[in-house]
Amino acid sequence: MKSKNGNGLMDFFQLLGRNGFLAILISRLIPIMPSAAINAIAGVTKVHFGSFFLATALGKFPTMLAFTLRGARFGKNQLLIGIMIGLYVIVIFLIGLKLRNKWARG
Repeated sequence: MKSKNGNGLMDFFQLLGRNGFLAILISRLIPIMPSAAINAIAGVTKVHFGSFFLATALGKFPTMLAFTLRGARFGKNQLLIGIMIGLYVIVIFLIGLKLRNKWARG
């Protein structure tokens, strides 16, 4: 996430200050983001526990569902699972674009 000033991390901290729920939700939707780092940053920036909990639950659910379905159907109907994972990636990408545009407008 790079902005006009070129510092995506600082932009993320600013988003945490303005809207902790949205920042945590975005972070949790990206499966490769380290959970321990998100937890520590949320604790340091004093994100409310309710916002943190709800954003974590909503953000982790799609990833857990995709991994669970993939594991349960491993070896069976690989095309369907591939399509589901592809749709998941497309939805996450579209959400990211929408949030980036909203964030850029301020």
